[in-house]
Amino acid sequence: MKYSGAFSIINPNDLDTIHFQNLTIIYYICYSVNEIMVMRKHKLILFIIILFSLNTFSQTKQDLKKVFINAEFSILYEEYREALPLFLEIYNSGRDDANIKQRIGLCYLNIPNQKNLALNFLEAAIKDVSTTYKPGFYNEKQAPIETYYYLGVAYRINNRLHDAIDAFNKYKQVLDPNDIENFTLVEAQIKACNNALELTRTPTNIIESNLGKNINSEYYNSNPLVSEDEETIVFSSELRFYDGVFLSKKRDNRWLPARNISLEFASENPLKPVYLTRDGNTLYLQRNDNDILNLYISKYEERVWSPVQKLNSNINSSSSENHACVSDDGKTLYFTSNRPGGFGGFDIYKSELGANGDWGPAVNLGSTINTVFNEATPFITEDGNTLYFSSEGHFNIGGYDIFTSKKNGNNWSTPENLGYPFNSTDNDLFFFPLKNGEIAYYSKYKSTGFGENDIYKIQIISKENIEEREQEIKEGKFMNDTIDLE
Repeated sequence: MKYSGAFSIINPNDLDTIHFQNLTIIYYICYSVNEIMVMRKHKLILFIIILFSLNTFSQTKQDLKKVFINAEFSILYEEYREALPLFLEIYNSGRDDANIKQRIGLCYLNIPNQKNLALNFLEAAIKDVSTTYKPGFYNEKQAPIETYYYLGVAYRINNRLHDAIDAFNKYKQVLDPNDIENFTLVEAQIKACNNALELTRTPTNIIESNLGKNINSEYYNSNPLVSEDEETIVFSSELRFYDGVFLSKKRDNRWLPARNISLEFASENPLKPVYLTRDGNTLYLQRNDNDILNLYISKYEERVWSPVQKLNSNINSSSSENHACVSDDGKTLYFTSNRPGGFGGFDIYKSELGANGDWGPAVNLGSTINTVFNEATPFITEDGNTLYFSSEGHFNIGGYDIFTSKKNGNNWSTPENLGYPFNSTDNDLFFFPLKNGEIAYYSKYKSTGFGENDIYKIQIISKENIEEREQEIKEGKFMNDTIDLE
């Protein structure tokens, strides 16, 4: 405890010794004052200040409890950006126990481009874990055993793969032997780390070009959808209060500044674009309707996008549907849903266009494509023969990886991992192919980019064509520069 003049600055951690220190302060004042009336006056002032200090601390503790409760609710709803400053407020108030450190680490682990910051907090938190952890209790000081698992994920994302395997193995040691679900999950994580050690030894050769400042803002840009002629792009960009839907056109082979088209859809809730037809005139979108994700459609007519219309009940169910794409002939819809009866979390389904012009019953693509984990963001190539999708299962190197599967009649081939660096040890989603997979658009973070996540155009090349392709880039044949209208 530190002193300022005759009065102490009270640290909440020193509350147990406050009575002794108060007596010391009173003695100090009594000793320093000769006249009894002056002493009484000072004692009265001191008494009032101490009472005020105690009351202030009591309010502060109650305030921190409220902050903690709000932070825990944010975690419950996976709103990690909102939870992080709340837990940091508690941490900066003087609480540096394992529980608060674990919560801060968990938040960082779920915020793009800040996941490396999770390591220090989670490494500190595992020093004090408990099998009797009480979630949601403000006075809980220890961390749950799941901290080992989260630390393993943090190591994996930061490519410390051997450390990740060690953390996952420690988690297995403290798990309840009857907890089959978590045993399956941690075994998959260990397998992914071993796969990553193997796959990163043989990287795929790619050329990658940033779409420029007219497309990429300083924030999080994602879900790129491009028309077949590559003259139109629709994508999502993070704004202050919502994620906006943006559109850009090309002029002289360069992208014009993107404009926000969100209001054209006349939607009461924010939308995310998930698929654009090849002609650039029909857009499929996802919307959160009271915590249930549904799929909608909008058409570009008379130079404006129509108000969104919800897809029928064969597609949208009482569960969540969060992505869709359509075959080039417009007759088959592929979409993801976590409805009952699937193989895992979100599965990929298909629906055929009926004679009435509407989508028919949903059919699961089967166990070759769908795993006990989640599948996401399917896209079918123009020829209808190759499905690109992301999955947490299959031959995976961590998080979601991008896979391809070939169609053979009514069957699908065993999915193949697209390889490194398309896939990283973090989540890799929303790989939009064009020209039957010769080129693609996707978003990722790079330190040389414009924002938290930028949109890139990529092309796979063979080793013998590397020099030729590099020369094309220098000549501007592949790079998509932007037009500055300022």
